[in-house]
Amino acid sequence: MSVSDNVALEVTHYKLMATLLLPFRSWLPASQLTGVGRFLNDEWDTQITLSHCRSFRVPFGPGQIDATLCTVADVSTCLAFNGDSEAAKTWARKHASAIIADIILARVNEFVLQVKRVYPKAILTGTMRNIGDVDLIYSYLLFEGETIYCRSSPAMSSCLGVPVPALLLEGTDPLPGPGLENAIPFRHLSREWIAITRAVDLVNHGYFEEALLVSFALLDALAQDFLKQNLPNLGKDEALDLVDRIESRRLTTFLGPLMRVCLGASPFDDHEYRKDVRWLNRKRNAIVHDGEHCSRTESQRGVSVVWRSLRYLGEKGANYSLPSTLEFWTPTQTAKIDHA
Repeated sequence: MSVSDNVALEVTHYKLMATLLLPFRSWLPASQLTGVGRFLNDEWDTQITLSHCRSFRVPFGPGQIDATLCTVADVSTCLAFNGDSEAAKTWARKHASAIIADIILARVNEFVLQVKRVYPKAILTGTMRNIGDVDLIYSYLLFEGETIYCRSSPAMSSCLGVPVPALLLEGTDPLPGPGLENAIPFRHLSREWIAITRAVDLVNHGYFEEALLVSFALLDALAQDFLKQNLPNLGKDEALDLVDRIESRRLTTFLGPLMRVCLGASPFDDHEYRKDVRWLNRKRNAIVHDGEHCSRTESQRGVSVVWRSLRYLGEKGANYSLPSTLEFWTPTQTAKIDHA
């Protein structure tokens, strides 16, 4: 569910405040750096302040943690909600993790870009980067001044010596630990495995548009390769020339009629899949040509469509090595998409 799903035509703007501990420490021109502005279609101003501190207070556990290599982001914005304060607070508490991921972090990442615009030299702001929810070392969320959410990251648990639950290591070989007997062997990684894995990483670190574009480019390239090798009654050069000449609606042409020529079947036989690919094509074009925003859920959807498409081609004879699951991060658990 998107955090915007509850927004109606007549809404009340409730104050949201968040404090985030970010996993980088960049140069700041003063003890604090503040920005104020409107994000996308907001009807209110958002204020963000970046600052440094030696220790960061947490409400439980060690009481405070070392923050000498981190940056603190304080965010003040609003939640547009169609309902009274109690209903809004209940909804915000239930969807707090999505508010952090989709409202708060979107605005922090916009501010990071604004800072890089003003101070473009890499020696000053090069360590500043986009942030995904998985990056957060610690986060608080307040609704109308009341704390409704706080959470530490797996990285913080590791630093404190908290063991990883055995469930998360199920099937891992070798198990992590010191010594050469537990060393991870270097194996050949296919380009499609690398691209899909990096696309998932881009989503998890908040690079939503980039993840969708990388995935689209991979599918476009591999679909071309598959068709060039499988078009009947054409020599290699003729198949290459035919595929290269297709400029309009390339992806839907590759996966639709040309795939049917090669295989006698098409993934477009699945109506829902056909809708997904057409959506992916439109979304890619809107990002590239119109600068359209891409949300976290849209980015996950795009990468998933590409992954499913490549699995289909693999079933039809393409020699691909792909991740068996897509490990999209969510605060409560990893959003895993598998072959089942």
